[in-house]
Amino acid sequence: RRIILRLDGAFGNAVDVAWLYEEGYSVVARVHAHRVAQGLRKEEGLHFEKVNKNLFIAEAQRSQFGLCPYPVRLFLCRQWWGHKHPERFSALVVTPDLDENVWPVRRVGVFYNERQVIEAGIKESKGIFASRHLPTRHKAGIALYQELVLFAQNLTRWFRRQFVGGSVLAAAS
Repeated sequence: RRIILRLDGAFGNAVDVAWLYEEGYSVVARVHAHRVAQGLRKEEGLHFEKVNKNLFIAEAQRSQFGLCPYPVRLFLCRQWWGHKHPERFSALVVTPDLDENVWPVRRVGVFYNERQVIEAGIKESKGIFASRHLPTRHKAGIALYQELVLFAQNLTRWFRRQFVGGSVLAAAS
């Protein structure tokens, strides 16, 4: 099986990316150091593709990432929040096994951007379902509790889609 990891900036350094690649994982990660994005901004001929309403992504020509011994794919991301806010730039690093023919620029951007759904689920489980205050310290009890929380989250989402739909309740969230 192929495992593709979608990682935030805490894991986006050259050492971690190289280690994960050597362990057999494919990686799409936000680069930890903001200097990488600053360097990519100076690159000539970047062609930005629209990922969503305010996110654009371009693949860089550079393939060297810090002390990572493997040639990686680097992407510059530009977020635009309107005229009153400055643009924000970040960088993504992708392991070389995610071929550019199968993983074109826009697909990489969309795939990484889907992390927001995961983050929202984590935040929901901590807040609404009180997962941060576990009722037990036993491994089996924690596993059961987490399964029940996931079941409740999925049931809530299913119910919302099936029965609430476009009603007044949906607008009230």
